[in-house]
Amino acid sequence: MRKSTTVKFISAVIITSAVVAFFVYFLKNKNDRPFQLINQVEQANIIYHANLEEMVDEAILFNNNVTKKIGLGILLGKIKNTLETSGIKSENAFLTHDFYQGNATTLYAEITDQKAFEKSFELLATLFQLDTFNQNPSLFLSKNLPISAVVKERYIKLTYGNTLPESIAINQNPLNSFFKNTLSTQGIGIINTANKSTLDSTDFATFSYTSNDDFQLFIDWQTKGPHPLKKHQDSVLIYNSEKNVIQSFFNVDSKHFKRYSNSYLSDLGYQFIDNFDSKWAELLSQWTGNASIQLGGREVKKKVQYITEFDDNFNQIEKEVITIDSVLDIGIFWESKEIESALNTVFKLPNVNQEKDKLHIALLPPLETEISAKNVKAAINLNKFKKFSSPNILQLSITSPELNGEITLHQQSVNKVLLKVEIKDWLTLDNPKELILSNLW
Repeated sequence: MRKSTTVKFISAVIITSAVVAFFVYFLKNKNDRPFQLINQVEQANIIYHANLEEMVDEAILFNNNVTKKIGLGILLGKIKNTLETSGIKSENAFLTHDFYQGNATTLYAEITDQKAFEKSFELLATLFQLDTFNQNPSLFLSKNLPISAVVKERYIKLTYGNTLPESIAINQNPLNSFFKNTLSTQGIGIINTANKSTLDSTDFATFSYTSNDDFQLFIDWQTKGPHPLKKHQDSVLIYNSEKNVIQSFFNVDSKHFKRYSNSYLSDLGYQFIDNFDSKWAELLSQWTGNASIQLGGREVKKKVQYITEFDDNFNQIEKEVITIDSVLDIGIFWESKEIESALNTVFKLPNVNQEKDKLHIALLPPLETEISAKNVKAAINLNKFKKFSSPNILQLSITSPELNGEITLHQQSVNKVLLKVEIKDWLTLDNPKELILSNLW
């Protein structure tokens, strides 16, 4: 009996010692794990794994070649110099923006040189009047700007926006392993497309960009179920203008999109529409999702007039006068569930009216019109419309000396679409603010 008790006691000691040793080993290895900045990043509407030095270099190139603002150039140069001596790992940082939490933009950066960082942060604190909050040595708030900073041993979190001081110093909503893995590659970003305060792997988008000779932005939006953006028809009607200076078409299933219940994206859409005349919202509510406009080059138009003159004997004679005019070649196509109602709405828009069978729009030549039960065509020459097949749901192309670029939205699969924005020779652009529509043709 006594031997059995001794065996049990020894077994208990061995098990207890093993458990204690396991926890000591686990905690030791946990503390020995290398620091990873991404573990400090909180969820937000937009998150980007950034190289700050490259971003500043790109901004300097754009200012030197396009905007050409001396003051901005000086500022960007100072930012570049500061980054190089800041003591942070600027080539591996994270930028976030959150519409829910005070519309705040946050920078996360790893501290690699403590002495250099302390010197840089002292200048930053003086510039923005940063002071500690509630005797918290790691939390700093600006006295006159919505700027805060959390300074830890290994990283800094710098925020611009109206956020609650109590929530700034705490990582309340860390990223899960799925989004940490997605953001592990530098140059990749995430957009929260779901109507939630946290990221959802069943409805999100990733983005990236390149800025060599051409600027290209890629946004890959994917959902678990059928994607809200879907092609409406196999083809769309497009005008065959003399030159394809501007070509734009939509071929989206609006009925299918309305089944997608996402109040967040809907609100963004309504906010965009609110910038225009209220009649546009009425027009879009009747739209099927099919429309196109194409313009470029000149079309020769012959105009015949008959005038009355008098001959030498004062007899009235009728004379035919033919004038040749060269006008912008343009065609517009619009499909609606109720075309008569849509046209009534169009004629209520400013600078749009109808005279006989001609549609008059400001800055454009009079357009011939053809109205059917579900659509309307307006063009210089109604015979030049043709069916156009494309895998794209949306396309906007501009080809001119002033601007050469394209926006496409392509349905890659049932649950994924890719938005691509491309501007060719982006560093040779004229000042974008000085672009005039009439120069495009």
